[in-house]
Parts: sequence; C-alpha cells; structure tokens
Amino acid sequence: MAFKQIIKRPEQSFFLLGPRGTRKSTWLKEHFSDAHWVNLLNEGLFQRLVARPETFVDQLATRTLWPTGS
Repeated sequence: MAFKQIIKRPEQSFFLLGPRGTRKSTWLKEHFSDAHWVNLLNEGLFQRLVARPETFVDQLATRTLWPTGS
C-alpha cells in the first residue's frame, strides 16, 4: 500500500529515521538509487566508524563503499 508523501524530497544530506517495516529503504532506493548509504545497523561498519570516524570523510571523498555484509 502506498501512502501520500508528506514531505518534499530533500536536496541535501539527511537522516531518515523510523520504525522497521515502514518502507524507508524502499523509498530511498526509489528516489536516491545512486546515493551513498551508511547502514549503522551493520555492526562491523559501525565499529570501524566509532574507532576511526575520519574514515567516513575519506570514504565520502573517494565515494568508495564498504561491502554491506562486512
């Protein structure tokens, strides 16, 4: 079931927060398929960013992505 979108599509970086199962990922994939994704539920990625937050800046600068499973 699709719901009417209440907010405008952001033009800059943003955080999308909400409960599981509310189609956040589906909406993001439909509207921002080429965006840089950071899934902080990925424990390995989260730990790397906590240990060395500067790697996030490096990652954005080079637009390289860590594998989603690591």
